Amino acid sequence: MGPIRQPSLWMTNVRTAALLDQKANLARAEAVAITGQRIDRPSDDPAAWPEVHDLEARIERQRTFRENGDRASNLLIVADESLGMAEDLLTRAHGIAIQGASETLNPDDRISLADQVDDLLEQLIVRANTSVAGQYLFGGAKNDAPPFDATGTYVGDAFATKIDIATGVSAQVGFDGSTTLDPAMRALEQLSLQMRTGTAADVGGTIDQLETSRRELVTTRATTGLIWNKADDALTVGIRIEESLTARHAKVLGADPIEAYTDLAQLRTVYEAALQVSSSARMPSLFDIMG
Repeated sequence: MGPIRQPSLWMTNVRTAALLDQKANLARAEAVAITGQRIDRPSDDPAAWPEVHDLEARIERQRTFRENGDRASNLLIVADESLGMAEDLLTRAHGIAIQGASETLNPDDRISLADQVDDLLEQLIVRANTSVAGQYLFGGAKNDAPPFDATGTYVGDAFATKIDIATGVSAQVGFDGSTTLDPAMRALEQLSLQMRTGTAADVGGTIDQLETSRRELVTTRATTGLIWNKADDALTVGIRIEESLTARHAKVLGADPIEAYTDLAQLRTVYEAALQVSSSARMPSLFDIMG
C-alpha cells in the first residue's frame, strides 16, 4: 500500500472557504426561521430594500404624528378644563356684582364683596398659568414661563403654538392669553375697584364687562373643542395608516414559515455532509475552524 496522500494547501483552503460559506448560510437560515424575517440588510434582497427603507421612514413619521396627536389631545383637554373653571369664576363674579349693585348695601358690605372678587382674581391667575409638563397653555408661543405675573399682568406673546399631527395638518395647543383671559382679569379688577370706591350704579356698570369677558371664554372653549375634534380625527386616521404601513412592512420582510424551515433543514443536511467530507479527508483543523 502506498503512502496516504494529504490534500494540498490549495484544496484545504477551498474546502475551508466552502464550509465557512455553508455555515454562514445555515446561520442565516436559522435566523430567518426563528424571526420570520427574511430581509435584515440590503444584500438580502436588493430589489425589495428600497421599499423596506421607505416603509420604515413612513412608519416612523406616522409614529411621530401619533405621539403629537396624543400630546395635542391632552393639552387641549387641560386647556378646556382651565377655561371652564375660568368661566365659572366669572359666573360667580357676576352674581357678586349683582349683589354689590344693590342700593341696600353699605360701604362695608361692598368691601367684603370686593375681598371675594380679589380671591376670584387670584384663582383666575392660577388657571391662566396652567401648564402641562412645563408647557404653559395661555402664553402664546412663549410657553416656557407663566404668562401672567402675580398681579395678573400678561407677559406672554400674541403668537400661537402649533404642532404637526398629520401631513399638512397642525393643531393649535397654545393660546394668546391677552385676548382670552386678560379681559376677564381686567373685568374682575374693575369690579373690585368699584366695590371699594364706587356707588351701587358704578358696580352695576361692570356687569356688562364681566359678561363680555365671559363670552370670550366661551368662544375660546368652543375653538379648543373644534381643534380637539380635528386632532382626534387625525389621530384615528393616523393610527389606521400606521397599522397599514406596519402590515405592509411585515409582509415585505416576512418569510414563509414552511419555506424557511424547509431551507433550514436542507442547509443543515448539506452542512453536515460537508463536515463529513472534511473529516474523511483528514482535515481535523477544520473542526477547530468551524467550532
